[in-house]
Amino acid sequence: MPTARLTSTKQDALGLSASDVLDNVCTALDKSRALLDLAPVPGLAAAVDVLLGILDQVKKMKANTETVNAVAQEIQKLSAVIADVARRVDARAARLQMTPGERAKMLEGLRTADGWRQRVERLRKELEDLREKAVPCAEGRWVRRFLRTTRDEETLQAVCADLARVVQRYQLSGVLSIEALTEHNLARLEATYEEVKRIAETQKEEREQKTIEAIPHADAGFEAASNADKGSYLSGTRDAVWKHLQAWVSSDKPVCFLVGAAGMGKSTIASEFCRRHHHQHELGASFFFRRGDTSAGSTAMFFPTIAYQLAHARPELRPYIARAAAGHVHGAGGVSRMEYAVDDLLRRPLREAEEGHGGVPLSRRVFVVVDALDECDGNDLVPECLRLLLSCALRHPSSFRVLITSRPDPDHVQRALRRDAELKRASVLLFLRDIEEQRDIDRDIGELIRSRLCTVEEGAEWHATDPSVVARLTEQSQGVFAYARTAVDFIVRSAGRAQMEHRLQLLLTPGNPYGLGNLDLLYRTVLETAFPPVADLDPETHKQLQLILAWIALCQTQSPGWVSPFLVEALSGVSCRESIPVLTKLRSVLIFDSAGELFDIEHTGIRAMHVTFRDFLVDRARCGDTHYVDAGRMHARLAVDLLRWLHNNGRDSDEFRPAIWVWSDHVVQAHPTEELVGLLREIFASVETERPSLFFYHSHEVMYGPDKATSLLRWVDKNIGRDLAKIIGEDIRLRNPRLTVCYEEEDIRVSEHPPGSQGAPTSGEIDELKDRNRTRWLYFRDCWTANYPDSYHSLFGPLDRRTPGYFMYRN
Repeated sequence: MPTARLTSTKQDALGLSASDVLDNVCTALDKSRALLDLAPVPGLAAAVDVLLGILDQVKKMKANTETVNAVAQEIQKLSAVIADVARRVDARAARLQMTPGERAKMLEGLRTADGWRQRVERLRKELEDLREKAVPCAEGRWVRRFLRTTRDEETLQAVCADLARVVQRYQLSGVLSIEALTEHNLARLEATYEEVKRIAETQKEEREQKTIEAIPHADAGFEAASNADKGSYLSGTRDAVWKHLQAWVSSDKPVCFLVGAAGMGKSTIASEFCRRHHHQHELGASFFFRRGDTSAGSTAMFFPTIAYQLAHARPELRPYIARAAAGHVHGAGGVSRMEYAVDDLLRRPLREAEEGHGGVPLSRRVFVVVDALDECDGNDLVPECLRLLLSCALRHPSSFRVLITSRPDPDHVQRALRRDAELKRASVLLFLRDIEEQRDIDRDIGELIRSRLCTVEEGAEWHATDPSVVARLTEQSQGVFAYARTAVDFIVRSAGRAQMEHRLQLLLTPGNPYGLGNLDLLYRTVLETAFPPVADLDPETHKQLQLILAWIALCQTQSPGWVSPFLVEALSGVSCRESIPVLTKLRSVLIFDSAGELFDIEHTGIRAMHVTFRDFLVDRARCGDTHYVDAGRMHARLAVDLLRWLHNNGRDSDEFRPAIWVWSDHVVQAHPTEELVGLLREIFASVETERPSLFFYHSHEVMYGPDKATSLLRWVDKNIGRDLAKIIGEDIRLRNPRLTVCYEEEDIRVSEHPPGSQGAPTSGEIDELKDRNRTRWLYFRDCWTANYPDSYHSLFGPLDRRTPGYFMYRN
């Protein structure tokens, strides 16, 4: 009995040790099972189940620890091989970034792969046979099993030996190991998968491309053939502009507005900006508006075109835009249609692209460039179009950047900034007139002219022998790039050097209409945009516009910029409240700063951006009937306005001093209208009265020169009569004693006395004037006091120290 108890105790001890070993094997099999759950390799899951069955039977057997350990080692070895296969499959699927559906297809392909199915099926069958062999040993009550320990030991040894052979056959069948077989089949499946995936990607890309190409779009990008003339940027120019643009690019503000008058090169700058950022793979889209173009001249295709270009330029956005475009219903435009287009084709793709990157903004910024916003037809839709586009920039400020160029009028940009405080904070507003010095502009224009002139052999030779041609054209350009390009292109299209020189002389001739077709188109566009013939030009508005255009076209030959809204109101009766809105609409072709307070606006000088605009306005063939300024008729109107003011208010005034200088200039170019003739008669007939017109009491500094006086007297003689011409001639003689007037039968000539000769009126002339009209004599004396103090004593006696002009304002 003691021996039996000792044996039982020993067996219990052996059983406990074997159990620990078997538990470790169970843990290993559970890990294999977990791997097979991730990568359910066909057939191996069943093999693991059979192994677990065998292990369960072994647990029920009574055998020595060495035998159990041997069996456990074989099971562990097989489990490790199975786990290795599962890891290989899982790693390959992960590397290929397979979706669950694609992984299932790969495993199905592995199940049917050559050599794989037979080997795994044989493994499973042999393991099942071993499990069946082990089952009888573990059956029956425990007492009987205890008595059959020796038999169980023998059976377990046989199972162990069979397991070893099974593992060896599974691992190496012929000369191809299970690892090599697995790799071979996975490689084949991977190649098939890659090909299928490539085909699928190709098909997907083709579907995406087909969807994207179906988006209606305009040929409005910076590289469009119609925009070729806007891509003529000359390297090394516009440095100040690029400095400010680069500062914006480097800032955190998503929007930049570049505003400048017509012809200042905004489109060229925009085109060059596109080119630079296209090379840097940062340009997403560009839209260059062209007035009158059915596709690039309106908002109808604006957003679809932006989306179309973005899909082509940015691969990371393409699938999202394609998916959005597939469900987008395209229409003809309008506010509601634009809202749908923005939501479908821009906002949603941008949002989904960020969500696809874990909510992180796109890693690369994308620039959208919109040029010539002012040229968009249908001004009523532009504000909404602008708002919708900029809303994308405000929602994605770090990745979606917008550059917009425009003329000052229509005033879409400033209105948008006034309406939206958030946009104002997120924007940079650049005015070309503020960021470029005139000397820098002239330098760039000179370089532009020189470069284009030297593109032809005759031009290069001409410039080499006469460099002043560039300086003359630069001065003629007056800071307007459009004029410089138009003028130099007109010259280089000549047939030889002689014709080049002839064309230069034409361009330098005042009023020249030749070679300026592009500028004429520019000017007509500005005028028709500001004042469409049907919508805005009611008779009263048209009358006011004609008068304001006449002031611009006809009143700046001697003192550019002296015309102001205040002056126009005082002299012509068009109030500042009426003229300032008109002038504001014309800022694209005028130099007129309306950014200050109201007082400053009223007194701000106005002048044409370029002399060719004045020439354009007075040429009906170039300008057309609607905005044409009839020079003869409007000179008469302006002369009447100036003379009437002098007639009623002839006092000194710095504000109106130019009016004193130029009234006769308008008279000699005017049609002899009834109103003008009557006013001249009224004014100069008062010379013979004791109460002459206040016209005679304007500034003493004003003197007639011989040429100016001759022109005035000849016009009066021709259109009114010799009698009035003689009265005016006497006034000229008294005002400027250096002049003498000669009345011939068919002509009147005014000449100047040679230097050193006596030109002062004689004492007899002065006494005659005093006897005839004492008031006029006193005025003449005061004029002489102010202008000829040295000879005053010889004519009038002791110098009267009273203020000159004392008698001017007597009642």
